[in-house]
Amino acid sequence: MNISEYLRDKKIKIGKHPNSTPRGEIREYRLRAVNALGKPLPEDVSVHHHDEEQLVICENEAYHRLIHARERAYLATGDAHKRTCTICHEWDDPENLSYVNASKSMRHKKCHADREYLRGLEKPKKRQVERRKYGYTEIVLKTRRQT
Repeated sequence: MNISEYLRDKKIKIGKHPNSTPRGEIREYRLRAVNALGKPLPEDVSVHHHDEEQLVICENEAYHRLIHARERAYLATGDAHKRTCTICHEWDDPENLSYVNASKSMRHKKCHADREYLRGLEKPKKRQVERRKYGYTEIVLKTRRQT
């Protein structure tokens, strides 16, 4: 178990406190953040613990996820700005990647176009249709036609 897992799992009984659970528990790293801040943490705050010594109080979960994404990029490439294509899994500059269909994942436009082309060449997909007959459920496989 590394230090991050240790800090994440260690709970302290604190009793009644604005940041404690209904059972009166609080995770150790959150208690350290409360003590460093000098007041209770707001509701939507997330605490990032890089290691035992370094805590970052994030304004929301989105910022916390951004820190993790930048850490992964820095460890893999030495550049915190890089991101991965979810199709080819290569690291690249965000300018060369795009969000496709309002998804949260970034892809190269060429990778996405190649994937869509290959999907069009696949065999017709079968879908399951449930049909009730004589008191039991019968599953019928129907083939979709390609247009």
